[in-house]
Amino acid sequence: MYALITYFALIGRGPFIPGDNDLPFFHVPEEYNITLKFDEDYLKKSLKFTGTTRMLFESTVVTPNFFVNIGENMKINQLYFEHYPQGDSFSAIETGFDTQTQIQGYVINHVFEEKGKYVAVFDFEGEVFPANSDFIKPLRIVNFKNSGQDTYSIIHVNSNNVSYGLRYITPSLDSNNYPAKFILSLQKKKEFNSVSNMPLEGSMDISSTLNEDDFSQSIVLLPSQLSFAIFNLENLTKKNCQSGMTIGIHYRSEILQKVSSPNRLLQIIANGSNIVEKVDGLILPGIESRSQPGISFLEEQHALTEAETLSDKIPLMDSC
Repeated sequence: MYALITYFALIGRGPFIPGDNDLPFFHVPEEYNITLKFDEDYLKKSLKFTGTTRMLFESTVVTPNFFVNIGENMKINQLYFEHYPQGDSFSAIETGFDTQTQIQGYVINHVFEEKGKYVAVFDFEGEVFPANSDFIKPLRIVNFKNSGQDTYSIIHVNSNNVSYGLRYITPSLDSNNYPAKFILSLQKKKEFNSVSNMPLEGSMDISSTLNEDDFSQSIVLLPSQLSFAIFNLENLTKKNCQSGMTIGIHYRSEILQKVSSPNRLLQIIANGSNIVEKVDGLILPGIESRSQPGISFLEEQHALTEAETLSDKIPLMDSC
């Protein structure tokens, strides 16, 4: 404590206290490199996940202060900073947490230089919100049966009228004032697949039971737009050659008894286009339909009703 007081005396300022609602505009993120590990048995009571994030940002002022949003389901285990691109590192000390704004404050044994670039390196853990949680929370478990077996999906998606949500999967500058690019990696059990806003770039085994799906760097997204899903479902992928879009649909095997053709499910999302040049549709019971760039979440009964009202007017091919 004495060292901290002495440090502030030397630089001639005390810790900055943020306002009631927003992060101070001290740092601007450029890219998040996020790795999340979901390795628990989520059919049981455990909801834990772990993660690491490297956030590249530029400082807008000379300051020793750093502020970040973190959700009530999250805990930061370690934070340090690297000067970019030199790589020399320096540590940080917590200065307090505001439960109302979910802003965590830090002070570093250094100062961030104006227009200097740095990487914040977070190690953290968290909990997925349970199936019966308020669906305002974007990260949650969805329980259901597929092929007669109990299974689940882990989904993270915001509705379009929400301006934050990234804080529930990683410490972040979680406001639509701070758009950035994202690189996402999801580690999960081998029998599960995953999708996100961007196309899957590759997958590799990391243990006898887990693999890692790595997604392409995103376009610039708002923090509230980053979305993903982990699931064990049936999958169907086609090409809309007219728009250049790759269309993927992911659904429970049981619903094939209620729709004339799985191609009808593809028609629901086949008519769109976006800069990502792909869209994945996840059809699940008990969710609210939501869409973000490159990914759509569809409530199952609503999707079935819509599929049967559509014709196969959009030609979908295996390849173009």
